[in-house]
Amino acid sequence: MERSRVMRRIAQLAPGLRHDQLRERTRAWDALQLTPPELETWMRALGVDGAAAVRACRAFGIGPAALDVVLGSRQVRRRLREGMTVTALLALAAERGIDLRRR
Repeated sequence: MERSRVMRRIAQLAPGLRHDQLRERTRAWDALQLTPPELETWMRALGVDGAAAVRACRAFGIGPAALDVVLGSRQVRRRLREGMTVTALLALAAERGIDLRRR
């Protein structure tokens, strides 16, 4: 996806960002090399600050479909937004007999 499109999308979702913040987040998301639909899915789920979480999810084989899985009383997307690490998320899922990597 074009870097300028990534930047425009971030600016739409977080209009109050300073220019340096916008550039920083654009670099992080652009480095993931997502397709436009993937970018939209992940960014809507995790917000403009979620690029590192997306990178970790992808490294562990967790796809967008896992974002809607409920662990305990909260969806995976919410846990990630709240700062739960992907390794902690995988451990929690394993305790409940759920494999997030198959989604």
